[in-house]
Amino acid sequence: MSTTTETTNTLPAALHPITGSDAYRQILDQLNRGARIISISGLVAAPARALALTALQHESRKQFVLVVPAQRDLENWERDISFWYCALRGITECGSAVAVLPASESDPYAGGSPHTETLERRALALWRLARNRVPGTSISPATQTEFLLLTSRGLARRTVPPSDILKGGAVMRRDDDASPEELVTKLLASGYVREDPVGAVGEFSIRGGILDVWPPGHDTPVRIEFFGDTVDSIRAFDPETQLSTAQLAEVEIAPMRELIVQSSDFREWAARARIRWQDPRFGRSLRDRTVFADEGEDFPGWEWLISIIHERSASIFDYLSNAVLVIDEPIAVENFLTDAFQIVEQRYVETDAADDLGLKPDELYLTPAELRSAIESRQRIEVRALGRTAARVDQEIALEAEQPKLSVGKDRPKRKPLFLFPAVSVPGAVATGSIDLVKHLYEFASPLDIDRIRPDTALLD
Repeated sequence: MSTTTETTNTLPAALHPITGSDAYRQILDQLNRGARIISISGLVAAPARALALTALQHESRKQFVLVVPAQRDLENWERDISFWYCALRGITECGSAVAVLPASESDPYAGGSPHTETLERRALALWRLARNRVPGTSISPATQTEFLLLTSRGLARRTVPPSDILKGGAVMRRDDDASPEELVTKLLASGYVREDPVGAVGEFSIRGGILDVWPPGHDTPVRIEFFGDTVDSIRAFDPETQLSTAQLAEVEIAPMRELIVQSSDFREWAARARIRWQDPRFGRSLRDRTVFADEGEDFPGWEWLISIIHERSASIFDYLSNAVLVIDEPIAVENFLTDAFQIVEQRYVETDAADDLGLKPDELYLTPAELRSAIESRQRIEVRALGRTAARVDQEIALEAEQPKLSVGKDRPKRKPLFLFPAVSVPGAVATGSIDLVKHLYEFASPLDIDRIRPDTALLD
């Protein structure tokens, strides 16, 4: 207890050389004034980057959306951002303030469905963002998302509009009118599984007027008792003993997936699919799916094909209000996206040539032009280990080295730049300055048990 108190009391003083410096105040001023691009460089160590960003977010009170190159980068970033977010506020748990929006890295043309955990985490993050975005809804401070982390591929993914995902969940309040039958229908459509007794997230059961459900984002399941069509009581309970542990005034039941589908939707999909892929060469692949869809059942990989009846007309940008995009290593993000776009396009061509079913890449992902436009419309912070000038040289060298003089085997297609984050500065749009940040982080690292950081100079340029 004393260690926590000492850390909380020591932190403001230890960070003052950073947050009180002229350069930091300049960056914060530019952020608050709405400078279109703010470039931060020189922060090589991940904890240093996380501290700089969480400090800026804490003082600006703006929502930050951090885009990292690939899925493997998310875990470390989530750890570091969560640590500093809590440390700056003197709390031990971040709750939903720091959220991750994962993107399935699987091949959309391989005939398989995304992992269940990926679907669950995506749905919960989108549901909470939607509740805070759509007029007429409200969300408690404890479930507001102030830091959203996602991958470059997740930034480009198409999804359903916020209004659609809100229909897949529910907020049950004591003494409100609600039909248990309608709630069961909604749970099944949004990916919940009927199981008695309830023992895991995503399961529910109903016995008479008592409905047990374990929504994502909750540590324990909840028991909702109905008196007719009125919610009589809501209680959290222990799944092992089945004993109540707390009385609740309301419970948030988020969907288990972002695509809300019922049996009738699969039957409609079967009818539409026969029209879209009416060429006889698709006959076998079509039958492999419609044999299930005609019965109102799902089939492996349906998530990548259902858009012919439920168009993905939105992206993560539709879930954000005045959020600040934070791009971790813009060149790496662009390179990952460039490769992803080329691979997806190639896989679609191969799938079509194999007489298999697949949607066009622009039905699953934003086009480069759409993505570029969406990014340009947002205020953003670009975080680089090197400065913008060095980044431009690095990009030019990478492009020159893309095609080797001598190649063996199948030629790799030349990478075509997307120009999402031009290295050329825009006059008046980039905040500049310098902060000796890593030195102070090193001095403060040991008491907080974070990764040891070698002293160096951090530049904001």
